[in-house]
Amino acid sequence: MTDLLIRRAVSVGTLGASLLLFGCGGGGGDSGGGSTPAATSVDVPITVVDGLIQNANVCLDKNSNGTCESDEPSGKTDASGKVTLKVDVADAGKYPVIAVVGTDATDADTGAVPVAFTLKAPADKPSVISPLTTLVQSAMLSKGMNSTDAESYVRKQMGLNVSLFDDFIKETTADHKTAATVARMVVVT
Repeated sequence: MTDLLIRRAVSVGTLGASLLLFGCGGGGGDSGGGSTPAATSVDVPITVVDGLIQNANVCLDKNSNGTCESDEPSGKTDASGKVTLKVDVADAGKYPVIAVVGTDATDADTGAVPVAFTLKAPADKPSVISPLTTLVQSAMLSKGMNSTDAESYVRKQMGLNVSLFDDFIKETTADHKTAATVARMVVVT
């Protein structure tokens, strides 16, 4: 029975390959339309959280200077704190992301932002940028750690029991509420 199934799978596979070649006009030569070009960019969705921050300027900080330059992929967050950056495939996961929160931004919890500040997140964990990810990025730079070790270090220092890369606003556990309180205190200080 197993032999029969294998022969049928091989026959179906051979038929499928033949039809594919026939549909592409045969083999050999570059027909110009037979293959899909490799993607040159990737979408990187990001949420900026203290409260949800609207109108933060988010970018891939390719030169590590803490500001968003015109040649770096960037965008402004919407009312839900979200933005999607279109990043070159070669740069994805290679550079940290930052959120420059100016006085033109709005925090969903507290309203208009009275004092500008910058938040950061590690290159390999860009989906959430928050005061907690900023602490992780700082530990990475000051202690030469990777993001996993830096997160563990910061969690221990702050007494937190949740991932610092979570969107603590949308979670309702006591530990996430504690993380939100700690994040708020980090911004205030």
